[in-house]
Amino acid sequence: MKRVLHVTGRMNRAGTETMLMNVYRELDRSRIQFDFVSFQTEAGDYDDEIRELGGRVLYVSDQTSIRALYRVMKVSGPYDAVHAHTMFHCGMAMAAAKLAGVPVRISHAHTTQDDTDSLLRSCYRSLMRNMIQQFSTDTVSCSAEAAACLYGREGGLHLPNYVPYERMMHCSREEIEAFKQRWQIGDEMVLGHIGRFIEPKNHAHLLQVTKALVDGGTDVTLLLVGEGETLEKTKALAARLGIRDRVRFTGALEDVRPALHAMSCFLFPSYYEGLGLVLLEAQAAGVPCLVSEAVQPEADLGLHLLRRCRLADGAAAWADAALTEAAVKPHVPVPVRRRAFEQQGRSMSDIVDQLRIIYGAEEEERHEQNVDRLV
Repeated sequence: MKRVLHVTGRMNRAGTETMLMNVYRELDRSRIQFDFVSFQTEAGDYDDEIRELGGRVLYVSDQTSIRALYRVMKVSGPYDAVHAHTMFHCGMAMAAAKLAGVPVRISHAHTTQDDTDSLLRSCYRSLMRNMIQQFSTDTVSCSAEAAACLYGREGGLHLPNYVPYERMMHCSREEIEAFKQRWQIGDEMVLGHIGRFIEPKNHAHLLQVTKALVDGGTDVTLLLVGEGETLEKTKALAARLGIRDRVRFTGALEDVRPALHAMSCFLFPSYYEGLGLVLLEAQAAGVPCLVSEAVQPEADLGLHLLRRCRLADGAAAWADAALTEAAVKPHVPVPVRRRAFEQQGRSMSDIVDQLRIIYGAEEEERHEQNVDRLV
């Protein structure tokens, strides 16, 4: 059995972490087993489930210490692969894995921009890029621009992000109505967003769009799913704009399907994105999406459900575009949506096959089959 250590920030319900859990649940865990490094002392949303699936969550208090990562890899290992998802910090994880004698060391690019721009940060990025290139055996990315951001070049293997699209396509009328009743949503237009409350997600713009619609006489509700550091700031802004009663803050949801299927239009005005996993989920659910120019082209499934709008065009333009998208709301049959995912190599079998190759599990299985034949 191959044992793989994933290096993450904390296993909460966020894009990359949820994608990893989607894959982990579907893996043949008799062949590949995951452990996770968390740089937080508090338990993550997925920690209990990870343990139930046979994995371990390893808490490392000092994320700036290569020695601390090396120690946890040696004590909890041996590992066949270390797979890091922590942006430029991947350089430290790769160095620790090299020192620990881990044969497969994977850096994975998930975003297109670094939050901080200073001389010190520039030096850090340069150092980490060098360490990533020196110590990684494989570089992986979710999009071409994410690869350019982390590696300064094309990033080796393009690995499409997986979402459980088949499940997202289906939600019963009873589930949707129960959700709408729980959050006091009627027959009005419902704008929606799912994502962490952090500055790059640009929640303020969502409120401004809602304000523009309300001022124009549209009966609208804004549905915001998620948690994070800017949540209270966003609530305060909604109150100042006089639209607090139009906004539903649901917190993180274990099952986002009813929320997606309740939406008239999904809004995604990010300042920057690696891909935007939730956009794949929204398209799987057949929801029209209005997105900023930051969204990567790989996020568009070619279903005519994704429309771009520049942030510079302002809230009024976004409000008009959202009205149009919600009014048209093209019906894309489930088989067509399913085919779009499969044609882009986004099926679970495609993703798992690529990971098995990277982790060396396929070679191990071939060896076992040869031994069985000889016996």
